[in-house]
Amino acid sequence: LGATGITDGGITELATGCCQLKSIDLMRTGVTDAGVCSLATNCRQLSSIDLEETRITDGAVMALVTGCLELEHIDLSASDITDASLMALANGCPKLKEVCLYPDADEDFHQMSVTDAAVEALRNSHGGTVVHT
Repeated sequence: LGATGITDGGITELATGCCQLKSIDLMRTGVTDAGVCSLATNCRQLSSIDLEETRITDGAVMALVTGCLELEHIDLSASDITDASLMALANGCPKLKEVCLYPDADEDFHQMSVTDAAVEALRNSHGGTVVHT
């Protein structure tokens, strides 16, 4: 679904109809926290989600941390997250293996508000989560 016109409404329909969903690519879509919260509530087996260049915030990440305990991979590159998201992932996703936090190459989209200390805390979590920056 990456780089499509899918909306929060479409994601909600998908989430309620596909509760066994394990992986989803929402890169460069208009999906917001509302759509991601619907996934977190309905798709508890989700293990991989790509949210690169979306308008999600810490609220979406918090929902994923509490709702998707199978989460192993998340791409938050060029999104509107802060250290709060990284700390939640570090403390709340026991199976997390990989996180992508690349900045926006064009610098015309989002600039993440994360510190080196939070990135390092995430790297040191769960036996060594791989963090791409």
